[in-house]
Amino acid sequence: NEAGTFRCRTDGEGFAACSSPHTTAALNDGPHSFDVRGTDGAGNSSTASRSILIDTSSPQAQITKAPKKLRLKKNKKKVKATFKFSSDESGSSFECKLDKDAFSPCSSPFKVKLKKGTHRFKVQATDAAGNSDRASAKVKVKKRR
Repeated sequence: NEAGTFRCRTDGEGFAACSSPHTTAALNDGPHSFDVRGTDGAGNSSTASRSILIDTSSPQAQITKAPKKLRLKKNKKKVKATFKFSSDESGSSFECKLDKDAFSPCSSPFKVKLKKGTHRFKVQATDAAGNSDRASAKVKVKKRR
């Protein structure tokens, strides 16, 4: 470890003296670059670069297809239900839950068998930065008349 100086820049602007740790000014959502140039006592220097993606917005989860009412078939205790969902951010991951179950990884379409009663389906979309959003749908299952 030689004594030296550091100069930093964000998004290609001019280098300015800095130290470690370094905090940039507030950055807007989107891609950014950060460069640090170190110079030792003999005047030798090298630059390291890092790409940064700032993402403070949540993906918008939406259920694109869900049954509202279903009827059990004669002599059946369950009926099939299919839920389709999406997110406005590509690459989002999804977790689903039905009623009081815990969220677990899922994909669209989500197919499940439901008993008589009112059920609530929830989906959570999470983007690469960890931002998330939820959507839900309610479906009633009735006996066949």
